[in-house]
Amino acid sequence: MDSVSKPDGVTGKLCNWIANIKYSDIPEHIKERAKYLLLDGIACALVGAHLPWSETAVNALLEYEDTANNGPYTLIGWPDRHLSPMNASLLNSTFIQGFELDDWHFIAPLHSNAILLSSLLALADRSLVQALSYRNICASNF
Repeated sequence: MDSVSKPDGVTGKLCNWIANIKYSDIPEHIKERAKYLLLDGIACALVGAHLPWSETAVNALLEYEDTANNGPYTLIGWPDRHLSPMNASLLNSTFIQGFELDDWHFIAPLHSNAILLSSLLALADRSLVQALSYRNICASNF
């Protein structure tokens, strides 16, 4: 059986580059842009967290999830509510893109923060990523 991974393919090269990059390898203008993009994502999530459709989504997931065993996973803009990592990530992503204010990459095209920031928050709540690694992850993914 052939390997499902092709390290010499485009995806393999990208993954290896991200896994091996050092913060010092990242150009200063990229580091600066990453900081602004993260702030943009957080601000968009705060704006989007209490839109009517966001509140409907939160209430629906809270109703169906066992809130006694849901863990410490953060919902942006909902300090007294926590959900499972997947649902928290889903809702945070929804909040970030909830009002179409978030940064959009016109070449990719994608909303990076809706993918990256919500995932990083779930990892941070489990302390699976060290603080210095966040810098690399963010800067290399923007």
